[in-house]
Amino acid sequence: MEHRHGNRLHNSIQRRFLHNITAAHSKIPTTALQVIEGITPLHIKVQMESILVRVGRLRIDCNWEGSSFSYQDFQQPNPPLIIHPANFDSEDEVSIVSDPHPPAEAIYTNGSHLEGETGCAFCVIKNNVQVHQWTVKLSPHNTAFQAETLALKEATNWDNSKGISTSIWSESESAFRAISSFKSSNPLIQETQQALLQNPSIQLNWIKAHVGFFR
Repeated sequence: MEHRHGNRLHNSIQRRFLHNITAAHSKIPTTALQVIEGITPLHIKVQMESILVRVGRLRIDCNWEGSSFSYQDFQQPNPPLIIHPANFDSEDEVSIVSDPHPPAEAIYTNGSHLEGETGCAFCVIKNNVQVHQWTVKLSPHNTAFQAETLALKEATNWDNSKGISTSIWSESESAFRAISSFKSSNPLIQETQQALLQNPSIQLNWIKAHVGFFR
């Protein structure tokens, strides 16, 4: 009873705003207005936020409408890394100014989340010939940002494993800005920063798009 009463209360609150937005007739059901405007019902939004807090912040497993949510399945924030600026010069290692003429030897990375599929990859180019490729398919729950960052981390690790300093190119400006920050609590960003610390000569470069840079 309390659950149904709460749903009615949320719908009555949301209904006023839906009528103001749509200027619809007063007899049109709230659910119809929600569908027309593509607005999530307020009681569902409340449940979503509650799950986010319990799983993401309190690290408590929970169930809702037959679905299980385990905090271990979600990325948890870490304390920011303590990196001395002298050991990681973001201005020298990370460039967000697009260069229209990348070198003949470079590593290109990419990550995407399209039509429910997520994946990332990097390829190594030498004298305009692809000599190595790495790809991985991720969970549909992973974001494009996570995919782009993972590709950058793996490309950096590959560079380190070969003992070389090939420049790395990506179109993800958001990932570059996160990597440049000492305040990031994102574990994947921190792992990328630590990989870069192993080889200060590696340079990350931003390009607007990969199209036309390598054929």
